[in-house]
Amino acid sequence: MRAADPVSEDELREHGADVVINPSTVISNSALRSLETGELEYLARQLAEILETDTSDMAIITHESPDPDSIASAVALRAVADTFGVDASIIYKGEVGHQENRAFVNLLGIELLAWEDAKQISEYDTVALVDYTKTGDEQLSDPVNVYIDHREPPEEITAEFLDIRADVSSTSTILTKYLQEFDISPSEEVATALLYGIRAETMDFKRDTTPADLTAAAYLHPFANHDTLEQVESPSMSPETLDVLAKAIQSREIQGSHLFTTAGFVSEQEPLVQAAQHLLNLEGITTTAVLGIADEEIYVAARSKDIRIDIGNILKDAFEEMGEATGHSTQGSVEVPLGIFTGIETTDDNRDTLLSLTKQAVRRKLFASLGVEGTNGNTTPD
Repeated sequence: MRAADPVSEDELREHGADVVINPSTVISNSALRSLETGELEYLARQLAEILETDTSDMAIITHESPDPDSIASAVALRAVADTFGVDASIIYKGEVGHQENRAFVNLLGIELLAWEDAKQISEYDTVALVDYTKTGDEQLSDPVNVYIDHREPPEEITAEFLDIRADVSSTSTILTKYLQEFDISPSEEVATALLYGIRAETMDFKRDTTPADLTAAAYLHPFANHDTLEQVESPSMSPETLDVLAKAIQSREIQGSHLFTTAGFVSEQEPLVQAAQHLLNLEGITTTAVLGIADEEIYVAARSKDIRIDIGNILKDAFEEMGEATGHSTQGSVEVPLGIFTGIETTDDNRDTLLSLTKQAVRRKLFASLGVEGTNGNTTPD
């Protein structure tokens, strides 16, 4: 049946109409699709011109300690570059630390180049940044030719080619559209990487998922290796991560839906990240923060599924003046010199005292920034 306006459309549905067509809605949706298609065609031509003009090699740079979305986007851009005869290297700073991320890279055989092992960025003909702003990385001093992201950068970006789409939830979605526009059938590696990138960024389509993310995932689905995806999503847990998780569960303190805990002294930051993610699955918990101490540094890894807060900004408000705080709405991290809180160097005799002082200070500042009381309240014993 045909509806003259949205009101009559609702009335017709209430009276049992199976199909209702609203001409104004059909026309507006068609116009939007045409605009999007035209914009993508224009951007694809721009990107092609860069790759075709005096480009023999390209540096594709992910954000620091890249996650699946950043890695997958880089893999897809490398596939695009390859069709234009451009030799592209995926370069990253930090480390690929999370067990799922390592499994992702290893099982798909993705070639990544650590920053210190790459040649000088200025020596590449073309420099591309993909999914770069997630952790607040600073802009490169070298000229940037290509910039693709699904988040608005904190500062204005100068690049020959810019594609920033805040209306999608993953950069992998954007790169999937370019594969389609360039009529590139994705290899199993590329399709599996992109599908996992979309699923990871949207928490398996349960967070901020847009129609574009769903259509990109549907397109990739028949090309992807789903056995590999299952292996990536269920990696074995290292003994240290298991120990950190156990300590974090034992020491957890809860204020409303916010959980704070400490894992004590650790050898690296990554197990804290995994513990924060696991603890987010506890019933009634929307925000987690896990503290650990390593090499005279305090580390805090935080995760949140509370749409009312931006955990990255909360960490910056609480700790940026003391050290490094990065993140965005759903995740963040803090690195602060131990001496700022205690003024005491670590020895075997004072480890427990240091941990207790640090825990109290960090908990107080974090809960204050969250707007909740930093008392013990609903907690488990230390």
